Amino acid sequence: MQRETMIEVYKTTQKLSNECTKAGTATEEETGGAESSAR
Repeated sequence: MQRETMIEVYKTTQKLSNECTKAGTATEEETGGAESSAR
């Protein structure tokens, strides 16, 4: 169950990352840094 949730979160994160890439690389770098520190 928890594993499925992680997959859903990952998919959502990928969508957000793609949108951020279109908006600008600066936003993507901030998101990546937040993900790294969260882990």
